[in-house]
Amino acid sequence: MSVLDLPPGLNVYECDVEGVVVTYEGTGSEFPEPGTAVVVTADGADGGRGFTLEVAPDGTVSYRLIDG
Repeated sequence: MSVLDLPPGLNVYECDVEGVVVTYEGTGSEFPEPGTAVVVTADGADGGRGFTLEVAPDGTVSYRLIDG
């Protein structure tokens, strides 16, 4: 699933996302546990690209793109 396709307000306690890999620009990671975040980047000639994927303690998912 692309990080860009994550539905607004996604909550890991309401949706079964165990084992689902979130991707962006050829990089990816499974959803982290509630209360944690992952940073996924790939370095290239034009800089790094990737994303930060965070799951708040209440299960709410948010992300931030890293571009260059």
